[in-house]
Amino acid sequence: MLTRNTVKSAKKQVLIWFNKNLKLINNCTQNRVRNNKFTVDKEHFETLLHNVEFLYNEENYWAETDGETIWLNTYKNWTSSLLYYTLIHECIHGLIKRKDGNYLSEHKEHILMAEIEPLLI
Repeated sequence: MLTRNTVKSAKKQVLIWFNKNLKLINNCTQNRVRNNKFTVDKEHFETLLHNVEFLYNEENYWAETDGETIWLNTYKNWTSSLLYYTLIHECIHGLIKRKDGNYLSEHKEHILMAEIEPLLI
């Protein structure tokens, strides 16, 4: 069952994962960005993680983000593992910013996620 308490617990674990895997994220991103000029916006990851809301929709995805909020669908049957990897997945959207100010495309973000951890896809 998805509750504020389960989300709070998962957020703590996600932050631990992020800090442990920051070097891996950087290394994998270097393979995806042509000129190797990018930044990993750690503040974006943490801000997004701390702004999680619930929605209920029988036809909607498990989760989505607008870059400011993560929306978790309470209609779905969540496990702790699914919640954990979903939060990481959503926080990676918008995490990588190229030096020209553009972000990776969603497609490239998903390729990056699969390289970092296949369970993110």
